[in-house]
Amino acid sequence: MTDDIDERAVLDKEIKGMLTASREYRQWWSIATHGSAWAIIAFSAIAAYLTKDSPQAAAILSLLVTIIAAAQIKIGFGRKWALFRIMQTELRLLQLDLETGR
Repeated sequence: MTDDIDERAVLDKEIKGMLTASREYRQWWSIATHGSAWAIIAFSAIAAYLTKDSPQAAAILSLLVTIIAAAQIKIGFGRKWALFRIMQTELRLLQLDLETGR
């Protein structure tokens, strides 16, 4: 009986640590995902505006848009953000199972 309680306490501590880490990772990926999307929109709009007056600046901004979009696709920001959300849900279910004795 004591071993069972100790094992549950260890598992609960592990799950809580994983949940905390999962939240932090999800927040950073959320910032990366949404921040890069907004940066693409903003840089594209600014580049379009600057096309006549400063074609060199517009070209640099267009290059930045291309690099950000390529990184977003290659790394899969949105997919990883969704996976962190799924992982967090699964960890919460494990925690609930532990609490209810399942």
